[in-house]
Amino acid sequence: SLLQICGPGIEQHCDKNLYVSGICYLFDTKLHNPKNITTGYQKCLKGKVDLVFLFDGSASMKTSEFMTIKEFMIDVMKELWNSSVHFAAVQFSEDAKLEFDFNNYTSDPNPEKLLANVVHAEQITNTFKAIKFVANEVFISERGTRKEANKVIVIITDGDASDRDRGHIEAVKKKNILRLIIGIGNHLNAPESQKNLKLIASEPKSQFLKILASFDQLKDSFNDLQSNIFAIEGTSDSRSFHLELSSSGFSADISQGRVILGAVGADNWAGGILEQQKDFAGERFITTPSIRKEMEGAYLGYTLSFLQHHQKVFYAVGAPRYQHIGRVLIFEVDAKTENWTLKQEIKGQQTGSYFGGVLCAVDIDGDQETDLLLIGAQQYFTETRGGRVYAYGWEEVKFNGDLGYPLGRFGAAITDLADVNGDKQTDVAIGAPLEDEERGAVYIYNSHEKTLLMEYSQRITGASISPGLRYFGQSIHGKTNLSGDGLTSIAVGALGKVMVLQSRPIVNVVTRVTFEPKEIPVKDVECTGINKPWQNINLKLRICFDNTFATKRYTGEVSNSISLRNRGGGRHTLAHVALSNSVFRWQRHHGPILRCFQGSHAGQI
Repeated sequence: SLLQICGPGIEQHCDKNLYVSGICYLFDTKLHNPKNITTGYQKCLKGKVDLVFLFDGSASMKTSEFMTIKEFMIDVMKELWNSSVHFAAVQFSEDAKLEFDFNNYTSDPNPEKLLANVVHAEQITNTFKAIKFVANEVFISERGTRKEANKVIVIITDGDASDRDRGHIEAVKKKNILRLIIGIGNHLNAPESQKNLKLIASEPKSQFLKILASFDQLKDSFNDLQSNIFAIEGTSDSRSFHLELSSSGFSADISQGRVILGAVGADNWAGGILEQQKDFAGERFITTPSIRKEMEGAYLGYTLSFLQHHQKVFYAVGAPRYQHIGRVLIFEVDAKTENWTLKQEIKGQQTGSYFGGVLCAVDIDGDQETDLLLIGAQQYFTETRGGRVYAYGWEEVKFNGDLGYPLGRFGAAITDLADVNGDKQTDVAIGAPLEDEERGAVYIYNSHEKTLLMEYSQRITGASISPGLRYFGQSIHGKTNLSGDGLTSIAVGALGKVMVLQSRPIVNVVTRVTFEPKEIPVKDVECTGINKPWQNINLKLRICFDNTFATKRYTGEVSNSISLRNRGGGRHTLAHVALSNSVFRWQRHHGPILRCFQGSHAGQI
């Protein structure tokens, strides 16, 4: 067997962009020779960008303002001269004039020289005509446009267009040319001006339309423009991310030797999962066939759980932010083809509940078949309870924490436990780290006939363990024995601490009581009156205790104290009989440990 440890926050700087992938290590049972897996890794994309400055040269602009635009373009080109961005420049007024094209820039990328002969045109502002000119006369191979490059127009203007759109913008859209507008002057915030500018700018408008109050702010807008350019340069389709922010390894599973990792940040945080190929030669990205816009921000892969039923392999994958209500997808993996097929979708019921934020598969009877899938909705809210856990098997069941904790986050952690009550079946622990004024609590549920009992068998509060604990129950693990006595140890995470709880041995005690004689001989009893003495008779009472360990794997010692007391009323009470301080060691081949106790008491009837 292997141990897998993952860190999903490995940062990589690509120019001004920050990529986030993951790294995992696989250890053998002795924690030797770890295997390093760099998962969800996206190399820095040097996507090519061909950018045209389309700058206003109309008469409404002063010469000093025109020179400010020129200096701005020079600064941008200087900053990005050693990148994959190529530049061209077109001045527009009544007509559009090509100042230099991509061929000129490639031959000599000196911005001062390229713009040295620019003359202020000082005429009207035919913006739409100029956009058409750039699309048809500049973005062509003869002008040095690269076929594989993203095409961008940066429009710098201080006034409304003098002409009208006659299908020019639609034609530009069909050519996948992005339009970024820098408008100068508060008058461009007027409704009509905004309408025309938004018609030109690409989506989203908030990213591709910038209004500055004055020309003095133009230099300060360089960082915004640069960020937009890097975002375009660093993505494959100019507007979206695939694995650049994958955060792969956020969840992980290594059942049956198959390494599966959650990649919550893939595809603009729609998420997905990554399956490592054999010998870790590569990985396959798996996601839902849902519409991409529908899944945006869903966090698919936030949780993972391996399921097995009738020798078929399934994976439950949580997407707790799907449409704000959460969703869990059930995939089946074909044993022959290794293809993944979406078999079922389970949706949450309450907005903001984080349904699917925690998953736990439970094999109750140890037959290697999944009996239950527990799904946590830790932020589920009612007036009296906070958090909910859904149990899916043949029927859906809902579990809740105690009343009085509407913000308790019941279900923030869920884990299956090695048998703690001796019935040879798996039990379950559920954490509620914000209960009891954020001190936290853990609930223990026992199983019965391939399901869980609805009532918890024990509630362990953080305050009962240590008064200073906070968030007790935010993580739980309980499948191993740490004390060497054969019983399950449960590790519970709290803020800055891990508490280890040790389960106790359970002894089943059967009590047998016999009397001699079985019936009181009434004929021997003289009851002649209140003031006359009663006849004494002798009774023999035999009490036997037969016990067996329910937790048969226990190998430690147990100290027992047994007290017997008749709680009858009045003065007719049997004497106290006790068997105390009996210390014994359990060995499976021995018979009953607490031997039969015999005693007699003579009393009055």
